[in-house]
Amino acid sequence: MPRGDIRTGQGTTESVADLVARFGEEVRAKLQGPASAVSSREDSLTAPVEQLLRGMASRQRLTLVVHGQSRVKELGIRPDFAITSGGRTLGHVELKQPGSGADPERWSVKSHDRRQWEKIKALNNVLYTDGYQWAV
Repeated sequence: MPRGDIRTGQGTTESVADLVARFGEEVRAKLQGPASAVSSREDSLTAPVEQLLRGMASRQRLTLVVHGQSRVKELGIRPDFAITSGGRTLGHVELKQPGSGADPERWSVKSHDRRQWEKIKALNNVLYTDGYQWAV
């Protein structure tokens, strides 16, 4: 099946199965690379998650702009991504280390992840993922 260019939305749109398979391949390759190649396991998700989100949006004929480390001053937080389309912020994405889960209720109350969650949950449309689990 020919693949279109999901970055521009031109050509054939990839199936959800193809997008997810490519996401898995990209993350696996990054996680299996030399330890010195990835500053943190969480960083291995950055490009694959961005590509997956853009591909899914393209299927809906949307063009997303992904803004990395988008600061939310009033909450004192910096989610991994802010997602915009047509100049409007649609939501935010927070990446967690692969295998750490995406359920804030499972994190220790004193952990960095839980303290971060207590602030970030005030935002609309927050997507959390560790690459295995996804939660809104």
